[in-house]
Amino acid sequence: MGLFTFFNRSPATVQRAFPRIPVRVGTVNRMYEAAKYDRHTEGWWGDYGSSSWTILGQLQIVRNRAREMAVNDPFLRKLISQRRNNIVGALGFRLVMDVADYRKDAAGAWSKFPDAMANDILQRDFRLWKQSPEWCDIKGRKTLASMIAKADKDYVVEGESIIEMVPGATAAGNPFNFSLRRLRPDSLAIRYCAELENGNHVYNGVEVDRLGRCAGYWFYTSMLPTGLWAGDLYRVPADLILHRYDEDYEDQHRGFPMIACVLRTVKMLHQYHEAELIKARRQAYSSGSYIPDPAWPGAQAPEDLGDPDNEAERAQLGQQIEPGQDRIVPKGYKYEQPASTAPNPNMPLFAQAMLRQITSGTNSTYHSVAQDFGSINWSAGRLAEADTREGWKFDQQEIIDTTLRPMFRRPRGWLAMWLASGKASLPFSKLEKFRKSDTWKGKRWPLADPSNEIPMMETFVRRGWASDEDYAGEFEYGSFAENVAKTRQNDVIAKGTAIADRNAPKAGTPVPVAKETDAKKVAGKDNEA
Repeated sequence: MGLFTFFNRSPATVQRAFPRIPVRVGTVNRMYEAAKYDRHTEGWWGDYGSSSWTILGQLQIVRNRAREMAVNDPFLRKLISQRRNNIVGALGFRLVMDVADYRKDAAGAWSKFPDAMANDILQRDFRLWKQSPEWCDIKGRKTLASMIAKADKDYVVEGESIIEMVPGATAAGNPFNFSLRRLRPDSLAIRYCAELENGNHVYNGVEVDRLGRCAGYWFYTSMLPTGLWAGDLYRVPADLILHRYDEDYEDQHRGFPMIACVLRTVKMLHQYHEAELIKARRQAYSSGSYIPDPAWPGAQAPEDLGDPDNEAERAQLGQQIEPGQDRIVPKGYKYEQPASTAPNPNMPLFAQAMLRQITSGTNSTYHSVAQDFGSINWSAGRLAEADTREGWKFDQQEIIDTTLRPMFRRPRGWLAMWLASGKASLPFSKLEKFRKSDTWKGKRWPLADPSNEIPMMETFVRRGWASDEDYAGEFEYGSFAENVAKTRQNDVIAKGTAIADRNAPKAGTPVPVAKETDAKKVAGKDNEA
């Protein structure tokens, strides 16, 4: 019996082929507990995935609330500054060029011959450009490090960062023919969704082709006094926009604030701290009660104090005093101050639990954001920092992949515009060779335990488990080859000076023997095995 023959049969025949199995109500359980719908899960509809409609209806609300808390909440401000200090750093990202030729040496083997002069020129000129606000920023205000730090703040609070490349910028005598312009994310037309004549679609201001590849961005022209962007639309090609956001779902074209998952907790904790502060302040100023003193049986009743003849005593019951002053008690009365219940003795533990929830959702360390170093020991702090630093490394690589490397490599990026300006010391014909030789190094952090970590690194290099170049990449100073070249150059410069002699062993002084560390003991046991 063919498939079409089966479906062309009458319903009665199909019913006889598949008899209905009676099922009692309440005997069928869902495979997943999370899919149950009962009184405990009533109202829990779940998330149907991000869409243009979700972004249109919720993104602006979340952004407005995130901005408010980023301005007013001290813990969020500390979180943002922590990211600025550790992801970007004071000097920002460093460009390390590795331009080299590959040719056969005298023995006939292929070898790598670095072009030291080209590397030095590229690194020197890029460093000059990124540290000059009048050339790096089209508005002449920010260096590249400052612009990347502000863009990361947009990523946290706004949900995305948008930087426009401005090729051909010659303001303030810009010799590099290139600048950057930081754009407000809400200027990207969130309400613009359309199907264009060329077959492309626009979702919340982002134009994509039929394969989902970004083709352009549509921006509003003006901001209204209310703070909303409106007006005519203008299009910027995708190769001029550096757009960074977290894609929670495939085909999501705009990003939600990174702090969205903890924003409600931040707001409520902020209000809780405010309420506790008001309560403590109110109780500090709180008025007590005047009650008759049994030691004065002749005291007047409160209703008699309203008599015009006793107006002076009546006024004493409503005294206004300043902090540090004492009250004057009317004759025959005593003043009772209520017992203070502020601050709440459970407040520190409660706030600590909430802050740990907030820092867990934002990949930050609790003891640093809360400035609570007394609740942890050195080992716990080190473990927390290690995990957080891996997250910072991921963010650094994301900034490199979405902002720095496209800015450097694109056809109208920094390298092409600088070589085409006619003021570069290198020829434009080497563009393709230079374009594939860039490496970016982000901020790194000092070793937590150098006395043990450095011997461990030496053991790994000696046994072939790692190389000097691998460990040089964990520091922000440069590549291993570059560091060796600089060391040799410094030795030549310092030869014959006190600097060169200070590390030389004195005559008759025995050479110190390094103390056997735990790492070396382990390596020795491995060798014996």
